[in-house]
Amino acid sequence: EVPKRGCALVAGPRRVWPASGIASVAALDDDFVVAGYVRDAQGERLFVVQLTASGKALPVASLRVEPPHPSASLAAPGLAADAAQGVMLAYTNGAGVLFMQKLQVGSGHGATQSIELARGVDTRFTPAVAFAKRAGLIAYTLGVTPMRSMLARIGPKGDLLDTRDITPAAMGAAAPAFVLGANPPMIVTADARNGMSPIARTSLAEDGTPRGSQVAAPVGMMSEPPQLTAAAASFGTFVGYTGLGNAATSAVGLVQIAPKSGSPEALVKGNAYGPLHVAALAARDVLLFAADAPTTPGKNPKHEITLLRVDAAGRGAPLAIASPGGDATKVALARTQSGELAVLFDGGDAIYLAQARCDEQAR
Repeated sequence: EVPKRGCALVAGPRRVWPASGIASVAALDDDFVVAGYVRDAQGERLFVVQLTASGKALPVASLRVEPPHPSASLAAPGLAADAAQGVMLAYTNGAGVLFMQKLQVGSGHGATQSIELARGVDTRFTPAVAFAKRAGLIAYTLGVTPMRSMLARIGPKGDLLDTRDITPAAMGAAAPAFVLGANPPMIVTADARNGMSPIARTSLAEDGTPRGSQVAAPVGMMSEPPQLTAAAASFGTFVGYTGLGNAATSAVGLVQIAPKSGSPEALVKGNAYGPLHVAALAARDVLLFAADAPTTPGKNPKHEITLLRVDAAGRGAPLAIASPGGDATKVALARTQSGELAVLFDGGDAIYLAQARCDEQAR
């Protein structure tokens, strides 16, 4: 039973891939699609699987990442799914080359040939993938100083239509993320500094063409590298970001950027060290946020996933999700049209997916 203004587990964590790694998840009708990086004795592998509503795990694609990332990937592949436009995957290799593939999911699993989109890409950031009217969108970060964020528009046949720089004037821009549920479409980026760090927003036309960028909200110091996630509902647009707490501990912040800017709040307070991740979803008149939450203090903490519902009245009671492997990090979220949530995370020994439901009624 789903509590009022809360969330509940529908199915406990199950293995999606039998090795530790980092992955993204997207909903396709009543199914979920998962794409991730894992390492083995031969190097690094990119995998894609489909998890059906009946519980089956079906392989979609698998390929070697050449050259591999120098160490375990800090960022997952970018992934988006749409019933009309299909599944689109964006991934990088260890040399900073960004590729795109259109995936065939269903009775005839497979993928189109990889298309190179850019070079000099900062592999610490997950490419942001979304769909606009008659176009796919991929936003990524260039590894230059200051960092710059770019937006590529992909045609229906998988061809590159154009690439635009969405970095605000006189600023840097990294960690681009599409604002889920935003209408018109919007992207947020971070300009991480040693002090107050501005979050910028770029509005998009229906076809994904950028319309201009502006500062949305200043926040405190962000983690290095920073991570952003964002979602919009009728009561406002909120951004989750990875930052620093007391004594330079790792924390996750939450800030409202529309219709007006708010003051940053702690989604996960700082009491331990090490990288954290945060993910967001828009669900009717509520927003959902999930984050890695340390369960022990110090330099080598264990984690659980905290899932939180936010509405116009504020936050609901959080739901804690533990890993069978004892540690849960690198969270990602997806939601089907029927309201089923996929909570994906690295359990230390494998990649797991738990299913949950949240109260989606405005209170």
